[in-house]
Amino acid sequence: PPPPFPPPFPPPPFPPPFPPPPFPPPFPSPSLSLPSSIWFQNFLCRPFLKGMNFFAALGLLYLDEETTFWYMVAIIDKILPNDYYSIGLLGAQADQTVLQEIVAAQIPDLSEHLLKLNANISLVTFNWFLTVFTDAMPTECALRIMDVFLNEGHKVMHR
Repeated sequence: PPPPFPPPFPPPPFPPPFPPPPFPPPFPSPSLSLPSSIWFQNFLCRPFLKGMNFFAALGLLYLDEETTFWYMVAIIDKILPNDYYSIGLLGAQADQTVLQEIVAAQIPDLSEHLLKLNANISLVTFNWFLTVFTDAMPTECALRIMDVFLNEGHKVMHR
């Protein structure tokens, strides 16, 4: 007998026209240890934002999959302030406020010029902070920035 209802979508063509994306997998990779697998499930409950893919890409250039995972956990949970990658990006917004105050104190001419233009510096710098400057630099510079960031912590973002 025919099915009671037609399927909502036609079945996908075989083979699929494009291979599935390699990262992030929808479930823990078999190469992750059990503690990593458990942590991975918790990690998936968070929003995935653009800055995270730059960390993953840099990590996967030089590290194995599990070490890259723990490298991302260290950055997001330990080094960056709380709520940096939350839905409201409160930590990242706080960084932008601090940056505006630093620019006003250190480069008052630039700050005044931006105020005259009614321009907000965070339009340019917000993405830099989300990706820890890795998307705006050549790979060698990005690796050096991440090295300093991992060694000295979040404070290097405002240097």
